[in-house]
Amino acid sequence: MPAAIPQRASTSPNPELKSYSFQQALPILAQMSENRDFVDALVKLKGEQDELERRLWDERASIRKKYEDKVKVARTKANMIGVGLSKHDADMMSTNYKNELRKFDLERVLPAWDGLLSNQQIALTSLGVPTMFATTTKATRERQQKVMQVLEGLL
Repeated sequence: MPAAIPQRASTSPNPELKSYSFQQALPILAQMSENRDFVDALVKLKGEQDELERRLWDERASIRKKYEDKVKVARTKANMIGVGLSKHDADMMSTNYKNELRKFDLERVLPAWDGLLSNQQIALTSLGVPTMFATTTKATRERQQKVMQVLEGLL
């Protein structure tokens, strides 16, 4: 028998919910979808995710713009002295750009995304969402992703 749905986030979630299968979670999700406070909490979580994605996109675009400007300056200097941009200089700028993007992804994007995921798992656990709890296990995250697809459909 499915566990009762918490009426507010302060209600302690049923610890058994984390072990539910996707199929067991569906009727509970359907019932939860009728709770306006629950849907509002999902909208807030999605808004926080959207904001993080926008910030990261803007930061990445800033890196791209910086290198586009460097290429423009290098081409202008080369044209002023009557030569084209050397292949070596172009390759060096391209390599530096790729390295900076890789560093950005490893040091900024991945930690930010992992932090967001963990915070969302904790928030959804406190809301009593079946299958949700903080984890890094691939199989569990895949099950959670199926539940998330259903929740996204509510928005």
